[in-house]
Amino acid sequence: MTKLPLGKYLKQVRLMHARYLLLSTNYSVAYIANYCGFSSAKVLERNFKAWKKMTPSQYRKAFSKYFNE
Repeated sequence: MTKLPLGKYLKQVRLMHARYLLLSTNYSVAYIANYCGFSSAKVLERNFKAWKKMTPSQYRKAFSKYFNE
């Protein structure tokens, strides 16, 4: 059982799914934000940057070459 409050847990799950889509697809950040349940690309960017210390676009550019599914 997780010790995170439900809201934080859901945000973490959404961020992890967004990270997966960033690395495995060419979908836009706006599309990924909407698909993962964020209200806008700006909200995804703010939360993603707090989590990974870089924007979703920077993360995709830095790590997508290492992602093999």
